[in-house]
Amino acid sequence: MGLSPGGFIATVTADPTFRPSNGHFTFPQTITIRSSTPTATIFYTTDGSTPTHSSASIASGGRVVLNSAATIKAFAAVSGLADSNIISSPYAAYFNKYVPQGLITGIAGKIGNPNVIYEGNPQILSANPDGNIFKMWYMADAFTRGLLYAESNDGKAWTPYVSNPVIAAGATHAGFGRVSKQGSKYYAYMTTDNGISASTSSNGLSWTLQNATALTATQSWENGKVWQLNVITVDSNGKWWGSYNGGDSGNFFTSWLEGLAVSTDGINWTKPNTGPVIPSPISTGNFQWHTVNGKFYGWSQAVNQTLIDVSIFRFSATNPAGPWVQDANPDWYPTIAAENVGVTGGNLDDPSIVEAFGNVYIYGTKTLNGIAQGVDCAIASNTTFAQLVAAPTGVQNVPMYFTDVNLQTQASDNFIRANANPIGGNWTSLTANTAQLVSNLVEPSSVGVNSDSWWNGFTWDNDQWARVTVAACANSSSFVGVSLRQDKTGVATAYRFMWSGVLGSAGTYYIQKLVNGTATNLATGARTINVGDTITGAIIGTNLYFYHNMVLVRAAVSDSSITGGSGGFALVAGSAVTDAQISAFSGGNFINPALNPIPTSTAYAGAELSELCSFWRLFPNH
Repeated sequence: MGLSPGGFIATVTADPTFRPSNGHFTFPQTITIRSSTPTATIFYTTDGSTPTHSSASIASGGRVVLNSAATIKAFAAVSGLADSNIISSPYAAYFNKYVPQGLITGIAGKIGNPNVIYEGNPQILSANPDGNIFKMWYMADAFTRGLLYAESNDGKAWTPYVSNPVIAAGATHAGFGRVSKQGSKYYAYMTTDNGISASTSSNGLSWTLQNATALTATQSWENGKVWQLNVITVDSNGKWWGSYNGGDSGNFFTSWLEGLAVSTDGINWTKPNTGPVIPSPISTGNFQWHTVNGKFYGWSQAVNQTLIDVSIFRFSATNPAGPWVQDANPDWYPTIAAENVGVTGGNLDDPSIVEAFGNVYIYGTKTLNGIAQGVDCAIASNTTFAQLVAAPTGVQNVPMYFTDVNLQTQASDNFIRANANPIGGNWTSLTANTAQLVSNLVEPSSVGVNSDSWWNGFTWDNDQWARVTVAACANSSSFVGVSLRQDKTGVATAYRFMWSGVLGSAGTYYIQKLVNGTATNLATGARTINVGDTITGAIIGTNLYFYHNMVLVRAAVSDSSITGGSGGFALVAGSAVTDAQISAFSGGNFINPALNPIPTSTAYAGAELSELCSFWRLFPNH
């Protein structure tokens, strides 16, 4: 037995403590684990398994380095004493890092195709205190083309070079340039009528054409055209690895795929493969590559060919030849008007990503129907590349497209059960007008009235979301959707995210507030919804978001009228109760900005309590 810090005799080793304690972090992260019992040894695991005396160990006060999100489980042991309890401490990664900055300023015209680096030797402006400057090569527009140059001190306000373009479009209509710096030399790869050309420069301004046909279309999947050669890396043997696009310029969604190219000098390129390295059904274009801790990461506009919206996705591989794995969730997606959010044919393309000032800056072309409208920027503050790729990214305070990675599902109902009116279970009607369950579908029990209901099975946070699967909507007098922050104290109050119309045809979506029974439309817009589509509403703070099939249909609507309540569905039937129906529901709370997953710490009856009990047993009259 030993003495505890309180001076009584200990029979159990004190539980380990962790500094920093469980929470959300950037990585790598160093964790100090100690026990208050002298001479204790800490046995631990970082893979979620239960530690034993055969597990990795450190002396009390020792350190464990985590390179990515993990859960440490540990106990303390001292010879002659009982082992401590096993304590679990999870360390989660930050995500939802990007804050949109809108369009960059200082450059006129509908520019696009940005290539940004942060380095020394400025050509236009004075360097920042660290001696570096933001440099950007870009295209004038989709018709003028060429390669132009600009500099910036903050990455947002830019000054163009007075003698632009630095590479003229010429007779071959050179454009869509991609710039890479290797050593002290810059390489520019321009898409031309004849393929891809290669030029070099010592300062990024004066360029010399080295090969007019550095890469040409030779394979059937390329549809007679190759585009946008990007350098992945130059390996230790001096071998250059690059990626390029092949495909029909007028049919991006179904034809653009990614090919692999190699070179010994960055000037003359060949193709080691006979097919695309990222095959259908994923269409990609215009990668930006970085190597982080020996692993290769690429950012590209990407779209599954069954979808219509393009966002920036991150790909990764341990070898520059692939295979490449696409993240399930987009890295950056349109969320503000300056990014064409919700605009048919509006997308974010041509990513370029750079680390500066301890932040990561990502740039992309705002496009409309494939035509550049300007260059957007978003910033992940206090983030390095290593930290960025350690977890999902996303836009701060805005749920991701295509995935629920930052939504907690705390309620779900597929309505497969006996008919009922009201629907029963964990549902409460917002008004006296109930919803009913008929043939595994939920519909209003009366026509012409709100039949909203909320899920009462848990306590909803103020930040919340809900989703319904649409089964029927028959006319413009019928509405289907979700209803958030529902409150029936007094008269019905809620935010409602609904669609009205005939399924399969153009209808109208609504973001509406219902305060004391009075409805006010906050936003409306045109949208076509089909049977089986989903409608999702989300509220974060005072921002209201409407998603159709997990794609945001417009920029956030801000309103502070309703501060709390519960989530559920919204239904109004026009002529018959079957005019508005849903077949499934899910919902829950939003995982707070930059937190994924929500950290919890499992601790049991600590050794301090065990020691006190032992003291009482030994000295019952003390």
